[in-house]
Amino acid sequence: MRREIHWSRVDIGFFRVNWVLAGLAICGLLAAHMIPIQIVDHAKSVCLFKLLTGKECPGCGMTRAFFHLLHLDFTVALQQNRLCIIVVPLLAYILFGKVVVKRTE
Repeated sequence: MRREIHWSRVDIGFFRVNWVLAGLAICGLLAAHMIPIQIVDHAKSVCLFKLLTGKECPGCGMTRAFFHLLHLDFTVALQQNRLCIIVVPLLAYILFGKVVVKRTE
């Protein structure tokens, strides 16, 4: 039986790593880290709920909180949106699950 090798996935022990997704995720995080935090803090809100009602939704401030976490400013991140302590690790877990998966063979 011939085993097919794909250039973007590499088997490491019991896991398969998708290097394309890992590279894209790292490049995205580095690019987001290079954006000055002042631009994010003073940007106009794009939340449709806030634009229509004038009140903040539970997700308002999440982008600012994420950028503050990237810049390791945890106290300001929590002030922007307290849900970031749940959402950011959950997103990291989901992304890690897409990049590194358990082999089924």
